[in-house]
Amino acid sequence: MCAWDRGSGARVNPVGATGGRAARLRCSSGVNKVGPQHLPLDASLTAGARVAGRYELVAPIVDAGITEAWTARDPQGGEMRVSVLGPSTPAAQSLLPPTWERLRVLSNPGILAPAELGGADGVCFTVSEPFDGRALANWLEGHRQADTRPGFGVVQRLFDRLASALISAHSAGVVHGALSPRCVLLKRVGQGQHHLRVCDLALGPFTSGSTTTPSWFDYLAPEQRTPRAEDAAAVDVFASAVILVEMLTLSPGPRADARETWGQFVREAKGAAVAERLASLRKDVPRPVWDVVATGLALNPRERGTLQRFQRALRETWTAVGEWDRSAIAEP
Repeated sequence: MCAWDRGSGARVNPVGATGGRAARLRCSSGVNKVGPQHLPLDASLTAGARVAGRYELVAPIVDAGITEAWTARDPQGGEMRVSVLGPSTPAAQSLLPPTWERLRVLSNPGILAPAELGGADGVCFTVSEPFDGRALANWLEGHRQADTRPGFGVVQRLFDRLASALISAHSAGVVHGALSPRCVLLKRVGQGQHHLRVCDLALGPFTSGSTTTPSWFDYLAPEQRTPRAEDAAAVDVFASAVILVEMLTLSPGPRADARETWGQFVREAKGAAVAERLASLRKDVPRPVWDVVATGLALNPRERGTLQRFQRALRETWTAVGEWDRSAIAEP
């Protein structure tokens, strides 16, 4: 097993003689001889199994992250969050060092940065500090079941924090590429107030060996469905716009029968018709807001612009229509 220190990039002992968080920040690869030869993937993981012979799985975290996530016990550092991503194939192993080099520089309060990215016991996995909250997917489902739509102020605060976290990642050259409400974690700290963390940035390629449909499939930008798809930052703009639509309307898709993806929705409703169809999903949302959202859903990635521009346009438009909540840009 090998490792790289997060701060310097230098090769270090993966166990770490000093203990604590700094010793855990690493990228590891190889097969841990202490653990089982291969861990089961997908739904067959069980409590008590060990990842890399070290992290003992305790309980699954429901509907959070790009794959199955667990709370885990680390004998050297207490409770952690562990996600088993997919098979540790040669291709996946080759991605570990360059992906870690990009992820290890992330430093933003809105990002749940990994403490370790590794491959052992036949699987790729990631380890991060625990976050006591639930996924945006759970939050949305709770509103659907209660038949209550969140107010504009709550949506603005959550989305602005999500956008700010992703903008920070983009400025460091990191694209999420697999964004969905499962990757947005919320901790309620007051009425309509939440701490927010974005998890599993740039980890989508490590799940390619899974036999299940990716959890972010419905949030893929049209260009990601082509053989030569590139994870340019514009794919996160598209996924963010879809998430914003879902937060405003509670609609998991453009049609109740779920037979149409958002990409198909945009292809069929071209130009201004996209905003018109969006407006039909929730009529009390000011039409200029839907016009901005429609730009984030543009088929052409270049027409979406940057996430920073999308965030700024939303702030300005909500303000112009008299619906902007000044607390939306408060610190998370």
